[in-house]
Amino acid sequence: MRKQTATVKVYRYDPKADQGPSYNTYQVPLTDDLSVLTTLQYIQEHFDGGLSFRYGCEGPQHCKCGACAVVVNGQPALSCQRRAEASMVIEPHWKYTVIKDLTVDFRNIVRHRDPALVARQKVAITVDEDACDGCGDCVAVCPTKVWKLYKRKAVPDDIDSCCGPDCGQCSQYCPQKAITVALA
Repeated sequence: MRKQTATVKVYRYDPKADQGPSYNTYQVPLTDDLSVLTTLQYIQEHFDGGLSFRYGCEGPQHCKCGACAVVVNGQPALSCQRRAEASMVIEPHWKYTVIKDLTVDFRNIVRHRDPALVARQKVAITVDEDACDGCGDCVAVCPTKVWKLYKRKAVPDDIDSCCGPDCGQCSQYCPQKAITVALA
């Protein structure tokens, strides 16, 4: 019986050492419970200890911190929540400056994005304006800074950066349940 494997193409770039970005391809055992994060950990453990990526799943904010935001097959995602697929291209989140490989500087937003990099799979966000009380929890918990408050109401300001229903922190932590996130 053959084991099923995933072909994983990972973005590699160290701005301090490399001329430009490149991709390395790895074959990783594919199981039902494999997430993108555990795929990256497997690659780091078995193939390339120098692969750089973030996650914060050890602490009390497990699955809430947003440190593992990446782009998988053209769609922003939290790597700890996104299921691994048989074929994946994993890249850093395009909204932020790359520190190294998949590790980004969340303090440094890229103002001019390459349109070719922006999500191919679109996200639909709806806000029940009558239910929204402008508390700002969505702004505070969103790992990719999709939200802003405008006239005391939550407004999605950068939908292309949304990690979608795999993340869903804005809808999960909205005390009024005014936000819905789905794939369009």
